[in-house]
Amino acid sequence: MYFNVPIIIVFCTLYHVTIGKQRDFGFFWKRLKSWYFPGIVVQYVLIAIWKGVFMTRKKCEGISSFGLHVLAMALMLCDHLWATLLTNQEWLTAIGRMAFPLFAFLSAEGFRRTKNFKKYALRLLVAAIISEVPFDLMYGGTPFYPFHQNVIWMFLLAHLCMFGVRAVEKRGKLILTVIAGVLISLAGWLAGTLLMVDYGGEGVLTVLLFFFFTGERPWQKLC
Repeated sequence: MYFNVPIIIVFCTLYHVTIGKQRDFGFFWKRLKSWYFPGIVVQYVLIAIWKGVFMTRKKCEGISSFGLHVLAMALMLCDHLWATLLTNQEWLTAIGRMAFPLFAFLSAEGFRRTKNFKKYALRLLVAAIISEVPFDLMYGGTPFYPFHQNVIWMFLLAHLCMFGVRAVEKRGKLILTVIAGVLISLAGWLAGTLLMVDYGGEGVLTVLLFFFFTGERPWQKLC
């Protein structure tokens, strides 16, 4: 990226002016890690947002699904960089925390728009199983760590809850649908909490909130 050139020039200049005589590359590397890398992260995030969000607006009104996916992944990258490589850069996790609400919204929209729920849920199940061993190794240091499950299990629980609500909704009875929505939401929250999935029961409820209050829902007539 061409934006790297002035950053490299600045840091080379700082190196020769401040510590060039000492030849302390370790000190220079710490400065490079704390200043240069976050700058590169911001640069790539901004480019991703620009390409993924604004350059797709010619084809549709507002932000496209692809644009939201790119934005959510860029924000998630910031959060993961803070958790692994740049732990002293608190601002990375401050903006990275915004990734989950976007993924929750996209998950609810994915359920609402899919034509085959069984295939959709099966893909989530396979992804959750494949991801579990690396996730357990990272969190517990063992291939099987039952005290924290990866986030895809949480999305799978949310989709099962949405499927249950939709099944009741198809009967056309508004009050019954509202009651079922409340009970199924409580069941999803309890399952997410007991199974100790990433983001817990609150993550399941976040996805369900986007499902309940986006699109044309029958219970919105109560408002």
